Amino acid sequence: MPPIRTKKNRKNLIEQEGLKENAIRDLKSSKIESEREAAEIYDLPRLSLQDQRSGALPLEELNAKKWKLTPSEEETIIKRILFLALRGFLPRPEAIADWANLLLANQGSDLPIKHISKNWKTNFVNRYPELKSCYSQKYYWQQALCKDPKILRPWFKYMHSAIIKYGIDSSNIYNFDKTGFTIGRIAKAKV
Repeated sequence: MPPIRTKKNRKNLIEQEGLKENAIRDLKSSKIESEREAAEIYDLPRLSLQDQRSGALPLEELNAKKWKLTPSEEETIIKRILFLALRGFLPRPEAIADWANLLLANQGSDLPIKHISKNWKTNFVNRYPELKSCYSQKYYWQQALCKDPKILRPWFKYMHSAIIKYGIDSSNIYNFDKTGFTIGRIAKAKV
């Protein structure tokens, strides 16, 4: 399973790769005598520096060949999930799998079309701390009635008349109820 990909981890890896390149440049130009000294100066693991100097690929590049989707493709899926979640449309794991399969189909390789594994969705959500899966809650028909404009209109008329009658300033009116539900989702489902 690929490691958890946070922005902080990516930034640290990029910084570490840059430090390795600087250390190797200093070793080649004889500013630094030994790999051990370069590792201490640049605060790097000595074996990691030694591997890079001998031409080994960085770990991120090596593991990237094992992943089905590129980091930018996974980032696209994350942005789509968060975009929909902000608007109250929580995508189900099957939808995420469909998006991933669509991206795989569009990669344009000569190999047969690849599909994600059945555990990919769970691993994907676990890899990124900004994502979390949970179960949506049922809503009842009484809650649906509370969204009916015909029922709500008299209440707003009453509130408007109370605001005018008592001279309530608009800065003193605020919403404290942040509960809600998604219309069309009656049953409990993983989102």
